[in-house]
Amino acid sequence: MASVALSNGTNANVEIIRSKRAKRISLRANRHGVYAIAPNLIGHNEIITFIESKKEWISKSVRYFEKITRGLDPTLIQKDKVLFLGTPFNVQLVKDKLCYVILSESLRRITVHCPNDKKRKKAIIEFYRQHTSRILDERIGVISSKLNLNFNRISIKYQKCRWGSCSLKKNLNFNVMLSALPSGVIDYVIVHELLHLLELNHSKRFWELVRLNRPTYEEDRKWLRMYGPFVNLS
Repeated sequence: MASVALSNGTNANVEIIRSKRAKRISLRANRHGVYAIAPNLIGHNEIITFIESKKEWISKSVRYFEKITRGLDPTLIQKDKVLFLGTPFNVQLVKDKLCYVILSESLRRITVHCPNDKKRKKAIIEFYRQHTSRILDERIGVISSKLNLNFNRISIKYQKCRWGSCSLKKNLNFNVMLSALPSGVIDYVIVHELLHLLELNHSKRFWELVRLNRPTYEEDRKWLRMYGPFVNLS
């Protein structure tokens, strides 16, 4: 760990991570902190010199993540935890020959069995895919019947920015991470995409249809704006 004195008088801690795959020193930042990724053979003093030369970038990164996390519920954006149905779960990694995931709702723990860290993300994505598929099987038929709307096909994909989409051919696409959201927000996403079968835009009429069929949609959208960017596996 290195401590850097910033221009505003505060200090920023930079965690140093050694990597045999790294070819040069690089900096990364997220809501949990700033990280220096360095090759194994580079000396500590060289890493410190590099970090000191990037004070301005570090300062901007720290301010940015302080800004976007201000006012958020800290329990929903904790390090080493993931959301499932809007609830934070601990993630436990177990080295195993086979890849599978065990969910314990009582312990609020997701145990990932896999042979190495490289397959960890793939195993967790498959876990969310299965639960998102199950939820869509349970909910979309009920909701589409209430709206009296028919669609053709559903696809589930891993996307970083979009929770769903609707095509001109009446095919619906949903983010594999949909099952990370609270149940009510999931219903909003489903309603939103189904109503695009009537209005393939975000016009005033579209939002009026959303309001009529999902009166809490503004609260649902607020949750997605606030916490949606933090529902990821990085």
